[in-house]
Amino acid sequence: MAKRHAIDMKAEALTTCKTYLSGEPRVSLQIISDVGEHLRVELMTRDLNQLVPVATQNSSYISALTHQIVRGREIIVTEKPELHLVWIYDRVYIKPLPKYLLSHAFWTFYLTERDPSRDASARQEISKAAVGFLRSYAYLIRHKSDIFLAVEEYCWRSDDFLRD
Repeated sequence: MAKRHAIDMKAEALTTCKTYLSGEPRVSLQIISDVGEHLRVELMTRDLNQLVPVATQNSSYISALTHQIVRGREIIVTEKPELHLVWIYDRVYIKPLPKYLLSHAFWTFYLTERDPSRDASARQEISKAAVGFLRSYAYLIRHKSDIFLAVEEYCWRSDDFLRD
Protein backbone atom coordinates (compact mmCIF):
# COMPACT_ATOMS: atom_id res chain seq x y z
CA MET A 1 0.00 0.00 0.00
CA ALA A 2 2.85 2.42 0.87
CA LYS A 3 4.54 1.65 -2.46
CA ARG A 4 1.29 2.39 -4.31
CA HIS A 5 0.97 5.71 -2.44
CA ALA A 6 4.55 6.69 -3.42
CA ILE A 7 3.81 5.92 -7.08
CA ASP A 8 0.62 8.01 -6.94
CA MET A 9 2.54 10.91 -5.40
CA LYS A 10 5.23 10.72 -8.12
CA ALA A 11 2.57 10.68 -10.84
CA GLU A 12 0.85 13.67 -9.26
CA ALA A 13 4.16 15.57 -9.08
CA LEU A 14 4.76 14.93 -12.78
CA THR A 15 1.30 16.11 -13.80
CA THR A 16 1.48 19.27 -11.69
CA CYS A 17 4.90 20.28 -13.04
CA LYS A 18 4.41 23.55 -14.91
CA THR A 19 5.82 24.04 -18.36
CA TYR A 20 4.50 27.58 -18.74
CA LEU A 21 4.48 30.80 -16.74
CA SER A 22 1.60 30.75 -14.25
CA GLY A 23 -1.42 32.43 -15.81
CA GLU A 24 0.43 32.82 -19.14
CA PRO A 25 0.18 29.51 -21.07
CA ARG A 26 1.88 30.98 -24.16
CA VAL A 27 5.11 31.72 -22.23
CA SER A 28 7.21 28.56 -21.95
CA LEU A 29 9.33 28.11 -18.84
CA GLN A 30 11.73 26.02 -20.89
CA ILE A 31 13.16 29.09 -22.66
CA ILE A 32 14.53 31.54 -20.09
CA SER A 33 14.97 34.34 -22.64
CA ASP A 34 11.24 34.14 -23.52
CA VAL A 35 10.33 34.52 -19.85
CA GLY A 36 12.70 37.48 -19.48
CA GLU A 37 11.32 39.21 -22.57
CA HIS A 38 7.74 38.65 -21.39
CA LEU A 39 8.57 40.15 -17.99
CA ARG A 40 10.23 43.17 -19.60
CA VAL A 41 7.17 43.83 -21.79
CA GLU A 42 4.67 43.24 -18.97
CA LEU A 43 6.40 45.05 -16.10
CA MET A 44 9.00 47.54 -17.30
CA THR A 45 8.29 51.25 -17.79
CA ARG A 46 11.54 52.61 -19.19
CA ASP A 47 10.13 56.05 -20.11
CA LEU A 48 8.65 56.53 -16.64
CA ASN A 49 11.85 55.30 -15.01
CA GLN A 50 13.71 58.18 -16.67
CA LEU A 51 11.48 60.61 -14.75
CA VAL A 52 12.45 59.19 -11.35
CA PRO A 53 15.39 61.58 -10.76
CA VAL A 54 13.19 64.67 -11.33
CA ALA A 55 9.77 63.45 -10.15
CA THR A 56 8.55 63.48 -6.58
CA GLN A 57 7.57 59.99 -5.54
CA ASN A 58 4.52 60.11 -3.30
CA SER A 59 2.33 57.08 -2.76
CA SER A 60 -0.33 59.11 -0.95
CA TYR A 61 -1.84 59.83 -4.37
CA ILE A 62 -2.73 56.15 -4.83
CA SER A 63 -6.33 55.70 -3.73
CA ALA A 64 -7.91 52.33 -2.98
CA LEU A 65 -10.17 50.95 -5.71
CA THR A 66 -13.36 51.78 -3.81
CA HIS A 67 -12.13 55.33 -3.32
CA GLN A 68 -11.48 55.62 -7.07
CA ILE A 69 -15.20 54.93 -7.55
CA VAL A 70 -16.13 57.43 -4.81
CA ARG A 71 -14.10 60.02 -6.71
CA GLY A 72 -16.25 59.31 -9.77
CA ARG A 73 -13.54 57.53 -11.74
CA GLU A 74 -14.25 54.66 -14.09
CA ILE A 75 -11.72 51.84 -13.86
CA ILE A 76 -10.24 51.08 -17.27
CA VAL A 77 -8.29 47.84 -17.52
CA THR A 78 -5.09 48.15 -19.55
CA GLU A 79 -2.27 45.75 -20.32
CA LYS A 80 0.23 48.58 -20.75
CA PRO A 81 2.39 48.87 -17.63
CA GLU A 82 3.17 52.54 -18.33
CA LEU A 83 -0.53 53.40 -17.98
CA HIS A 84 -0.97 51.59 -14.65
CA LEU A 85 -2.44 54.03 -12.08
CA VAL A 86 -2.55 56.92 -14.55
CA TRP A 87 -5.75 58.87 -14.09
CA ILE A 88 -7.23 61.59 -16.21
CA TYR A 89 -10.55 63.28 -15.61
CA ASP A 90 -13.04 60.54 -14.74
CA ARG A 91 -10.89 57.50 -15.64
CA VAL A 92 -8.13 55.56 -13.95
CA TYR A 93 -6.12 52.94 -15.83
CA ILE A 94 -5.16 49.78 -13.98
CA LYS A 95 -3.09 46.85 -15.20
CA PRO A 96 -4.38 43.50 -13.93
CA LEU A 97 -2.19 41.71 -11.41
CA PRO A 98 -0.33 38.89 -13.22
CA LYS A 99 -0.85 35.55 -11.51
CA TYR A 100 2.86 34.68 -11.57
CA LEU A 101 3.66 37.61 -9.26
CA LEU A 102 1.77 35.74 -6.53
CA SER A 103 3.97 32.66 -6.91
CA HIS A 104 6.78 32.07 -4.43
CA ALA A 105 8.39 29.62 -6.86
CA PHE A 106 8.42 32.28 -9.58
CA TRP A 107 10.13 34.82 -7.30
CA THR A 108 12.64 32.24 -6.08
CA PHE A 109 13.59 30.97 -9.53
CA TYR A 110 13.37 34.08 -11.72
CA LEU A 111 13.89 37.10 -9.52
CA THR A 112 16.47 36.13 -6.92
CA GLU A 113 20.22 36.12 -7.39
CA ARG A 114 20.69 32.38 -7.00
CA ASP A 115 21.24 31.69 -10.69
CA PRO A 116 24.47 33.30 -11.94
CA SER A 117 23.72 32.32 -15.55
CA ARG A 118 21.17 35.15 -15.90
CA ASP A 119 22.10 38.80 -16.36
CA ALA A 120 22.11 40.22 -12.82
CA SER A 121 21.31 43.81 -13.80
CA ALA A 122 18.34 42.80 -15.98
CA ARG A 123 17.05 40.53 -13.22
CA GLN A 124 17.43 43.31 -10.66
CA GLU A 125 15.64 45.79 -12.93
CA ILE A 126 12.72 43.39 -13.46
CA SER A 127 12.67 42.59 -9.73
CA LYS A 128 12.33 46.27 -8.85
CA ALA A 129 9.51 46.67 -11.37
CA ALA A 130 7.72 43.60 -9.98
CA VAL A 131 8.06 44.84 -6.39
CA GLY A 132 6.77 48.26 -7.41
CA PHE A 133 3.82 46.71 -9.19
CA LEU A 134 2.92 44.59 -6.15
CA ARG A 135 3.35 47.63 -3.93
CA SER A 136 0.83 49.54 -6.04
CA TYR A 137 -1.69 46.76 -5.40
CA ALA A 138 -1.05 47.07 -1.66
CA TYR A 139 -2.40 50.62 -1.98
CA LEU A 140 -5.22 49.70 -4.37
CA ILE A 141 -6.50 46.80 -2.27
CA ARG A 142 -6.89 47.91 1.31
CA HIS A 143 -10.27 46.44 2.23
CA LYS A 144 -12.39 43.42 1.41
CA SER A 145 -14.60 45.63 -0.78
CA ASP A 146 -11.51 46.50 -2.86
CA ILE A 147 -10.95 42.79 -3.51
CA PHE A 148 -14.53 42.36 -4.71
CA LEU A 149 -14.19 45.41 -6.94
CA ALA A 150 -10.85 44.20 -8.34
CA VAL A 151 -12.44 40.88 -9.30
CA GLU A 152 -15.49 42.61 -10.78
CA GLU A 153 -13.35 44.99 -12.85
CA TYR A 154 -11.05 42.16 -14.06
CA CYS A 155 -7.98 43.58 -12.32
CA TRP A 156 -7.72 40.45 -10.24
CA ARG A 157 -8.95 36.95 -11.02
CA SER A 158 -11.05 35.34 -8.32
CA ASP A 159 -8.99 32.15 -8.51
CA ASP A 160 -5.58 33.85 -8.26
CA PHE A 161 -5.11 32.58 -4.74
CA LEU A 162 -5.95 28.98 -5.60
CA ARG A 163 -3.06 26.64 -6.28
CA ASP A 164 -2.66 25.40 -9.85
